[in-house]
Amino acid sequence: MSCVIGGFRAPFELSALTTEARVVANVSGLVAGEVERLSRVMAELGANALRHGGGSGRVLVLVDLEFWAVKVEDDGPGFPEAVLRHPPADSALAQVRELCTRLECTNLPLGGARVVATRVFS
Repeated sequence: MSCVIGGFRAPFELSALTTEARVVANVSGLVAGEVERLSRVMAELGANALRHGGGSGRVLVLVDLEFWAVKVEDDGPGFPEAVLRHPPADSALAQVRELCTRLECTNLPLGGARVVATRVFS
């Protein structure tokens, strides 16, 4: 299993982490389509954290031959309850849901939000 861990405060930092995750995914043997899915999920969730989560975020990416997972946390106000129940169809979360097997959105106890997107290969 391989991982990428980092923090970002600007789009260029997020872009650098996304590039690093692509390299790790390629080296780990993921097929091109999965590398694209992973990088798109990471970019969407990271951009969401920058836009709605206080302007910064933290990311953890795990890559294995059987799955990949992206966890993004931020220090913003968290998700409104309605979004936790059902993300709007035109939101980044709804787009990410289409790209992964499982999507978990939670508010952190001390403020902020956490999103974990997982894709398991069958």
